[in-house]
Order: sequence, then structure tokens, then C-alpha cells
Amino acid sequence: MPPRLAEPPWSARLLLGMGAILVLLAGGAVLYQARRREAVVVEDAPDFARALDHWAHAAFLARPSPRAMKRFLNRLRFVAAVPESGAARLDGATVVGLGVLAHADRAALERYAAGGSLAPGAAPEVRDAIEAARWSQQEAGMPEFAPTREQARAFLALWSGVTVRA
Repeated sequence: MPPRLAEPPWSARLLLGMGAILVLLAGGAVLYQARRREAVVVEDAPDFARALDHWAHAAFLARPSPRAMKRFLNRLRFVAAVPESGAARLDGATVVGLGVLAHADRAALERYAAGGSLAPGAAPEVRDAIEAARWSQQEAGMPEFAPTREQARAFLALWSGVTVRA
């Protein structure tokens, strides 16, 4: 009969078990990091972001709450992300301006698209902020905000199909 080996003390078994658990946890962390997808960061187009700098104050005055502003921006970004189709080219600055007009007074934008004038019937401070945004955008070297009726119709078709709930 072969000689019997002495059993290790309980403390050695405990250390061996804890070491095994640590190795398993470290391996799991490495696998988790390896399989985790990289976060996708999408930035606004430069003309869209520049126009938004000029128009944001008017948008906030139209509906002065952080939640309404967030919904507006999400909806606006969604419309801006839709690929262009048809003859009405909607660049970023035009989308932002039309978005603020729709946000402030959608009925006025609908009247303009149908052949009326582009005069929002919003509160006086909102109208003043819209006019200030138009001028500051132009003074910054961006194109003048002068959307065509066709652009207004194309924008409204996209805007009407989007609902953002927050």
C-alpha cells in the first residue's frame, strides 16, 4: 500500500478556491470587455450644428421647458437624418429654421407652404427671436434663411410623420 499524502490545511484550500474564483472573474471581465460593442457617437452635420446655435433660443422661447426642447431636438435630428428625395433640397440650416417655425407656429408654416406669407403668429418675443436668428445666421456667413414653398412642403411631410415621446 502506497504511503498516504498529508492533506493540505484548510487555509491552503481556502486560498486555492479564492484564487480560482479571482481567475474566473478576471477572465469574465476580459471576455465582457472584448465582446462589448464600441459606443457609436454620431455628431450633427456642421451646417446643422451652426444653424442650431443661431436658432436654439427661438426654439426654447416657443416652448420653454427642457423636455419640450429635447423632444424638439430629437425630432429635428430625425428629420435631418432622412435622406433627401425629390427636388426640394433640405440642407441642415433650412431644416433647423423650418423646424423652429413649425415648433413655434406650425399653422403659419402650413399657410406658407399653401401659398401664404411666412409670418409666424407666435408670441411677440418668439417672433423677435426668430427674426434675430435669421439675421445672426446670415451675419455669421451662412446662407440667408429663405425657404421655398416646395421646401416647406417637403419639410412638413417629414415633420408630420414623426412623433417623439419623452
